[in-house]
Amino acid sequence: MCIRDRYMGFNALFSKAKEVIAERADLFDLRHLSIIVWSLCNANAYDKDLFVKIEDHISNKIPEASAKECSLIIWAYTNNVPMQYGTIKKLCKQVIEKKEDLDTWDLSTILWGLSKLDPFSERAQTFQELEPVLQNLAEEFSAYEIITSLRAFAELQLGSQQTFDVGFSAYQGLLDTINYQETVLGIYVLGLCTHVDITKYNGLFSQLQERMEKFKSLVLVDGKQGLSLIHIS
Repeated sequence: MCIRDRYMGFNALFSKAKEVIAERADLFDLRHLSIIVWSLCNANAYDKDLFVKIEDHISNKIPEASAKECSLIIWAYTNNVPMQYGTIKKLCKQVIEKKEDLDTWDLSTILWGLSKLDPFSERAQTFQELEPVLQNLAEEFSAYEIITSLRAFAELQLGSQQTFDVGFSAYQGLLDTINYQETVLGIYVLGLCTHVDITKYNGLFSQLQERMEKFKSLVLVDGKQGLSLIHIS
């Protein structure tokens, strides 16, 4: 079978799948609907009418959504497809109601996702409500989860001194294990923290710079030195 035939077969299969989803979207639960949205977006199979129909079903189911389902919805939509304000408003309300059930992945995904949406009136309140959750879970985060969470607060100039103190302390405790990307993100986030006192993080910043130098001195398998820059989006 040639590439052209395979491509046409894939298109036919995808078209049929989209047809079934459009007709029976009400039968899918929130987890499945989120995965469908993410999959369609990543396959560049954008269909405005289909996405509107799926979002309508998601929006109707949000009042019964679990904390995990809320994070999956935000994960699916962020940087993929616009979300209607009414859906965002429902999601924020449900996230606040289920905040005690959030785990570290859920929380970091929600914070990161909400920070990437166009400005909306409930965002600051939602972030404020989630600050105690972050502080309570701080020691359970992976390095990537905690620095991603702090990044979301920093990019929006939200978050209290206590939230950053607790968060950076947890991140610093994982310093020996962080990779290149997590090191770059740490430096990036520290540079964004203009609304809190960052002088207390001078030691952390120096440690991150030292770690960056170690990464730069690594000899890669092809004999070349240095590491390519990571695009932060």
